[in-house]
Amino acid sequence: MRATQITSRMAQRSIPINTIRCRLASTVVAAKNANPPLHPAPGRSAQKPDFGRTASGSKRVAGSGIAEFEWTRATDTLSPLMRGLKDNLEQAKDEGMDYDPSAFAIFKDVRVGDHIDLRTGALATDAVVASVDKTSATVINSVLSSGEIIRHKLEDVYFVLPQAMDRKIASRTMSENTEQAQAAKAEVIKYMRHHAQMMESVRTLIKDSLEPGALYTAFRSPDPDRWGKVTLEQATQFVMSKLNRVPNQSFFSLAVHRILLESPTYFLNNSTRSSYFHVVPINQARNYQDVSSWIDQSDPRIGSFVEKAIDIIQTSRRIYQESLSLSEGNIEPVPDLKHTFSEDDQKIIQFIYSSMYRVRKSQGNPYEVYTNRLFRLIDMHDVASGDIGFQFLTELGVLTRWEPVSVHQLEMKDRINLINDSQQALAGEAQTLALQGLPRSANGAKVYNDGVDSVRHDWGDLPVYIIDDHGAIELDDGISIEKVNDGSDCYWVHAHIADPTCVLRPGDALDKVARQLGITLYSQEYTSNMLPSTLTGLSLGTTPDNPQPVLTFSTKVDRNGQVIERTVRPGLVRNTQILRYDDVDAALSMPPPRMKYWFNPPNSSQTAPKGDASAIPSSALEDLNTMRELASALHADRIRQGLAKYSMYQYNTKLNVEASVMQGDLAINRPIYYRGSPRISIGVTCDETRMGLPSEGSRMVIAEFMTLACVTAACFARDNRIPVLYRASSEMSAAQLEARRRLRDPTTGMLPIAEELMGQTATFLGLRPTALPLLGTGHDPYCRVTSPLRRYSDMVNHWQFKAFLDPSKPKAPFQPEVLLPLANRLTWLEVRCRKQESSSETGWKTVAIRRALHRGDGSAEQLKNLNGIVFSEHRYKDGEWWCRILIPELGVSAHLRGLTTEEMERLKFGSRVKVDLYEVPDGLTQALRTRLAQ
Repeated sequence: MRATQITSRMAQRSIPINTIRCRLASTVVAAKNANPPLHPAPGRSAQKPDFGRTASGSKRVAGSGIAEFEWTRATDTLSPLMRGLKDNLEQAKDEGMDYDPSAFAIFKDVRVGDHIDLRTGALATDAVVASVDKTSATVINSVLSSGEIIRHKLEDVYFVLPQAMDRKIASRTMSENTEQAQAAKAEVIKYMRHHAQMMESVRTLIKDSLEPGALYTAFRSPDPDRWGKVTLEQATQFVMSKLNRVPNQSFFSLAVHRILLESPTYFLNNSTRSSYFHVVPINQARNYQDVSSWIDQSDPRIGSFVEKAIDIIQTSRRIYQESLSLSEGNIEPVPDLKHTFSEDDQKIIQFIYSSMYRVRKSQGNPYEVYTNRLFRLIDMHDVASGDIGFQFLTELGVLTRWEPVSVHQLEMKDRINLINDSQQALAGEAQTLALQGLPRSANGAKVYNDGVDSVRHDWGDLPVYIIDDHGAIELDDGISIEKVNDGSDCYWVHAHIADPTCVLRPGDALDKVARQLGITLYSQEYTSNMLPSTLTGLSLGTTPDNPQPVLTFSTKVDRNGQVIERTVRPGLVRNTQILRYDDVDAALSMPPPRMKYWFNPPNSSQTAPKGDASAIPSSALEDLNTMRELASALHADRIRQGLAKYSMYQYNTKLNVEASVMQGDLAINRPIYYRGSPRISIGVTCDETRMGLPSEGSRMVIAEFMTLACVTAACFARDNRIPVLYRASSEMSAAQLEARRRLRDPTTGMLPIAEELMGQTATFLGLRPTALPLLGTGHDPYCRVTSPLRRYSDMVNHWQFKAFLDPSKPKAPFQPEVLLPLANRLTWLEVRCRKQESSSETGWKTVAIRRALHRGDGSAEQLKNLNGIVFSEHRYKDGEWWCRILIPELGVSAHLRGLTTEEMERLKFGSRVKVDLYEVPDGLTQALRTRLAQ
């Protein structure tokens, strides 16, 4: 929405949410007083939780379930995605499935007349929805208990009580007729008063029914240093089990939600799911009580730490300045021989580190009031800027200056803990499942006992080309083609997919861990595999002397890319040939993608060798050329059927980090400085004209053949009524589809970043075989099957296909009532994993950019006059207008700040601008700051 529209509507009807905070001071969650009676503030020993008791689980109340809790619609920032996941729930309810309701507590759907718990920044208040605008990003007008109307976003809604008020009355609060609007607001105010009375009675009932600290004691981890977890539904059921009578349930769940949110010392709200809470470790809760009391009482231990910190930070800054003139790639640790950290110092350091977990400002940060007092005593940082704990710990010699924030996210720590906990237990099982140890039949063939041994097709000497990047480890797909000898000029295109289900079974130990992880996570710091690396022989081409099991998705196509026939078969491949993208492109006379490298060109050890045409066997050239022709035809056919791709996601980045060191341990006994820094190279594809073209070599061949395989899998499952996890997308109107098809490039299918395309679609997993409107496959559905080594959803689909192909026709291992909640959970895991990968990449880029800005050797000049593309509405914060922009040539997003009213009028969604990148603030957010080029 344009700035003039925003300001004019605010003036007519609405008050910006920033301007009403002072009027609602009584509703602000104060950090210092954030603990409710269930979880008292430090120093009140009579009400402290019992740290000596072990954690116990909660029992499900008989008869409770989603029917009773369907009004707890929790929040996520991806509203199109959430609307899709809501469809999964509606399907489960319509078909009377018996399912786990907790899997559906991650979506929201806000409508006029709903009562919402509204939280943004430090503001927390009740409101009734008056209007919802979903034409672009969802914007909501809501009525407060005072009768005022405010505008806010969907992600500011933490809880929904549906149909709390008559929709006609709620919508009339926005009427142009002043008399009607005032009458409607009076009805809303009357309802809100009644709601407040009901909420107070429910909270009193909960307080009287639970022992102090009971919720925390029930859900904390028995390990004093580990985080626990609890969902809103689990907490609600636990509290209900302690009551003598059942209250109004709609108010009851909201009351429990608020109790958790208002207990940040013990329950930390998930960064993206308001119905999910991390439970603070026992030792961290104890540490909070100790250190906060030291600060309150001006304990000498604080004074000693402050004096020590000042000296350490001065030394740290001096060494950092010296390092700016040194060449990158060499790091020398410099231990501080003057200072040591006492046990009390380490408790204060842990206190500051714990404050960094507080990512939702709307929950309140009980640490902030204390850390700010501490930082003011040290007086070496701008406390007013906020978010300085991370910078403080780097300058204190506890964390390195370059480690990305992503390694400190709780979700990442949860994943690492899960892997570490299971690694030893699974090592033996993985070893016994190694393919070399499988039994053999009388003719010497391996027996997998997966139900399809008798129908497994042997592909014999048919060449199977496994094409991937240099250094790729998880080789899970190979392709081959066969000419149909019937005079039709048709080909069979085979996608042979590695098959871990030949040795893994649903419900075994390896499967349980893989299901929890959901997907392999790739980051610059490490790769977190879904399946143990000890499972040798699963990647294709790794056992050339032995045939390998695959699940093959075969499609018969003609030279025009038209599909004639589809089939799915378990198989064995023998003639596997591992090729590299660059070598194949060189053999096909295709130029490699042109990369622009920032700051440091990569060393030879960090880059793949240039394409070597001689590495491709001459016998393979005819097949590869035919594959390229077929892929081009398939791509052209998808263009004809509406293929559309967002250009903002097509800028490929290659990030190389050399000589990186990360501290990783807060329990160090002395500061460690580092002279030097990692050598970071950022490479970005910079030729927009060549992106996504159908004739762009081996990467396009693989992309088209894998898309074809996934469509074939989905059509086969649909036609044979096999329950699988399909890929679906949020609904699009005919007008939205037409806009995309009108604006896309007719050759590549690329879409510009334009105002007409605000509110992009989101994809998710579901059970309905629906078409993806922008994929260009007509009415055919799509299900992913090509990466079972790194995506659990693909592995599930392999099990489902093989159950159908099993001659004994067993029941599919995953029935719909299990698949639907699994679909939601895996969708969420994949979204979260992508965010973590993106956070890691952004963190390293930020380190390189900050260093370039600080060096003073002219490096900052290359960060001026950059190309930017506006892709957000204008926002007002800290006394200035700003918006978000994409900087394609760096592959990053940034804030464009300091805009005037005239500039806002000129810069619309999709506008291209020239900007100077001038600052990277220290801290957790690390948002790059730009201004219009001078």
